[in-house]
Amino acid sequence: MESDILKFICANQGAVDTDYLVSNLGCSVSDIICNQEKFASCLPFGQPKVVVRTSLRLCRAKACEGSCGGLHLCKSFLFSGFCQFSQSSLYVTRSFLRRGLCLLHR
Repeated sequence: MESDILKFICANQGAVDTDYLVSNLGCSVSDIICNQEKFASCLPFGQPKVVVRTSLRLCRAKACEGSCGGLHLCKSFLFSGFCQFSQSSLYVTRSFLRRGLCLLHR
């Protein structure tokens, strides 16, 4: 069930109204947010939502050679999905998928 919830939320850009999620998947909110490593409950603009959480973090070191385990992004990749400085944007895609995430521009 957790996998279905994760896929459903990712298909909806990473955040779903709580009522919408419960009505579409037929599970209780407490069942969903009990795994606080993957899901979080929030209240933006007074509307209860469930969002996906991840352990993936951006690398903040300017001279990192890529071995830190963090995510390395450039503005070009964020807007187009391609980075001229990277040998392959496929690495970033795999980093997202390994952690159960999806790219929004796809």
